[in-house]
Amino acid sequence: MTGSDVPVTMGKMTLSTDPDPVTVDSTQTVKVIAKNAASGSLVDGRVWINGQNVAATNTGFSWTFHSGQPAPATVVRATGYGEESLTWKLTNPILTMKLGSTTAGTTVNSVDWKVVHQPSGTTVATPKGIEAKVALPVPPPSQVVTYDLYCTVDLTGLDGKHHTVSITYPNAGVAHVGWSGKALLAAFLITEDRNVDPVTGTVTLTDNLIFQGAG
Repeated sequence: MTGSDVPVTMGKMTLSTDPDPVTVDSTQTVKVIAKNAASGSLVDGRVWINGQNVAATNTGFSWTFHSGQPAPATVVRATGYGEESLTWKLTNPILTMKLGSTTAGTTVNSVDWKVVHQPSGTTVATPKGIEAKVALPVPPPSQVVTYDLYCTVDLTGLDGKHHTVSITYPNAGVAHVGWSGKALLAAFLITEDRNVDPVTGTVTLTDNLIFQGAG
């Protein structure tokens, strides 16, 4: 080995993305984060997608990932480092269902959702929780798909007892949303009204689970 044959040790990078995963069929700002694998410090490099020098690392850039297509071949190149490949994690757009409550003294114990595709009647998801997220397939261009949303809430009411409540408004039992393939928030609200009969003094509680709309 001569003096000019000194071996060069290349640094190693770790790669991640923001967001992670990335939603398909939506032009958005994405960022490829490159870090020194040993120190964790950010690495200045370039992001190459399908053979094109697209953007700097650790800097947001606009990109659209399309459903039905594989994620584009992506590598990061930086001086002093070996080339690293990046595998994008892709997801369908998200339908979020969220329940709010305005009646002090009541407690939401559990929330069960059901998402049903129409007109097939196929149940596509049964998530749980005050806020639930479901990834839905993107429909063909210019088409809107109807999904029926069902919600059942276990509520401790003002009387200290458990109440089972389903959607009461605007349609009893079910809410309808139109899905065009864009991220959507379906908002619900649960309330409990306390009514006192002026003659007998009898107290009645009325639970309302209201679909406020989607947007």
